[in-house]
Amino acid sequence: MAKSAARAAALPKAGAKLAQVAMQVAHDGSADQVEQAVAVIDDARRRLYSILAQD
Repeated sequence: MAKSAARAAALPKAGAKLAQVAMQVAHDGSADQVEQAVAVIDDARRRLYSILAQD
């Protein structure tokens, strides 16, 4: 696999892992843990958009 293809595959894989742990927190976590997880994911989303906004 070419380097660019490997990098392109890494992002969806990381997203899938994030979704898995988010579901685990939703299922097994306390209300406070779920609230913390939402804040972490919201921050990650904002940070990803800021990466796209860079020149």
